[in-house]
Amino acid sequence: MSGRISYHYDIGGPSVTLDSACSSSLAALHTALLNIRADECAAAIVGAVSVFSTPEVPEFARVSRMSSPTGTSRPFTDAADGFVPRRASRR
Repeated sequence: MSGRISYHYDIGGPSVTLDSACSSSLAALHTALLNIRADECAAAIVGAVSVFSTPEVPEFARVSRMSSPTGTSRPFTDAADGFVPRRASRR
């Protein structure tokens, strides 16, 4: 994905894709910060996306009781009962 974006916008320099499950966006941001602090680059573009490309992934989350049966996101409350997978895009 990162290579396609770099190519489309003609962005030079390294193009890195990270996958660390739920922490991918934080890992990407941390890596960018380390590279900037080490003077390996002057600036970085960081983005994140979550893709459920097969129906097995959300089904596994449901069966293993990781996803919320109520479909409601309630982080940091006693009523929290799992995560709510969603897709979104913005232009």
